[in-house]
Amino acid sequence: MDGLPMVALRLAGLLRGIERCHRPVISLAVPCCHPLLAEYACRDNKSMITCEDPFVVLGVAREASRDEIRSAYRRLAMRWHPDRNPSPAAAAEFKRVHAAYELLLDDERLATWRRAGQGGMTDGAAAGDDLVQSLTLTLEQAAAGCQRTVELPHRVRCSSCAGSGRVRHNHSVPCPACSGCGRVVRAGGKTGRCDTCAGRGYLRETACSDCAGSGWRDEARTLEVTVPPALLAGERLRLARQAPLPPGDELKIAGDLYLEISLATHQLFVLDGLDLHCRIPVSIFRLLCGGRIEVPTLNGTTWIELPPWSPTADGHRLAGLGFPGKGKRAAGDLVLHPEAIHPRLAAREDCQLLELLDWRLAADLERRAPLLADWQLQLRARRDGPIA
Repeated sequence: MDGLPMVALRLAGLLRGIERCHRPVISLAVPCCHPLLAEYACRDNKSMITCEDPFVVLGVAREASRDEIRSAYRRLAMRWHPDRNPSPAAAAEFKRVHAAYELLLDDERLATWRRAGQGGMTDGAAAGDDLVQSLTLTLEQAAAGCQRTVELPHRVRCSSCAGSGRVRHNHSVPCPACSGCGRVVRAGGKTGRCDTCAGRGYLRETACSDCAGSGWRDEARTLEVTVPPALLAGERLRLARQAPLPPGDELKIAGDLYLEISLATHQLFVLDGLDLHCRIPVSIFRLLCGGRIEVPTLNGTTWIELPPWSPTADGHRLAGLGFPGKGKRAAGDLVLHPEAIHPRLAAREDCQLLELLDWRLAADLERRAPLLADWQLQLRARRDGPIA
C-alpha cells in the first residue's frame, strides 16, 4: 500500500509529459465520403498528404464531449507510449494517437479537416486505381432512376490492435506454440526449446486474434447511390474517388468507382433499342370484335382501343411509351403483340351462341371467310363428282 502514492505520482508525471508532446503539422485532403486511413500522424515535422479519421483513431463517437476525448486519449497514450510499450510499432502508434487528439481539440483545424473530407484534394497526392463494378437494375429502375445500396470490399486497420498486429496483455498468457511448457516436438520425436517464447512458456504480447496478426481486417463498406433515370445497359455511373484502396496505399487518393449498368430480364417487356415489345394474351372474341383493353406500361397500365382483328396486323405501336429518352434522345415506343387465347367452352349457352354465329357466318362465307368458302367448294367437288 505504501507504494501506491509513488505509482500515482509517476503516472501523473507521465501524462503531463504526454500533454507537452510536439504538435505535428497535418495537411488534410480526403475527398471521399468515408475515412481513408493515413499511415501515421506525423513524421519529422513534415505535412502529411492525408490524415485518417481522428474519431476512429481514438475510438470515440463524433458527438463525443471533450472529457470523453481526453479519457480515450489518456487510455491509448498509456498503452502506446514508447517508454511503456516495447513494440516496434509503439512510437508510430503513439504519434498517430497524439495527432488525432490534438486535431479534435483544435476547433479551427478540425473544421479544416471536415471541409477537406467533403471534397478537397492536396496537390501532388498519388491516385489509386479505378474500379469497375456491375450494377444490375430492373427496367423500371433504369427508366425512372432509383436509390441503390452498393457494397464494396474494404480493409481497415484492426481496432483491437490499432493496426500493429500485436496485443499486449496485462498479465502473462501461455504461449500458443508450446501451450505453456516452453518446449516443442522436433523432427524424430525429440523436443527442443520453443522459439516463440524462448523457452519461457509464457508471453506478455501475442498476435492479435481478430486480424491474425496482420493488423488489417475485412469490413464491408456500403454506399448509397442515386441512379439517374434513362440509363441503358453498358452505360457507366462514375462515383468520384470511391474505389477501395488496398492495404499499404493509404497515402494515395482513392480512384474512381464506375458502376456499369446491366438490365435484368423482365417478365413482360423486351427492350429493343428504345422500343419495348410486349406480348399480351387477348380473348379470341375480343380480337375479332375489337374494343377497349388494359395493357401494361413501365409506369403501370393504360387502356387502348383495340381495332377489329386483322390477320395482317403486326402489333400495335404506342408512341413515346417505351424506354424514356435522355437529352436529345427521344423516348421509344411501346409495341404490343396480341396473342389469341381460345377459351375452353363448358356452358351449353356458350355453345348455342357459337352455333348461331357459325350459322350466320355460313350464310356469307365468300365475303367474310374466303378461305373457308374455297374449302367448302373443294369438298363439294369431291362429294358430287368422281375422283380422277
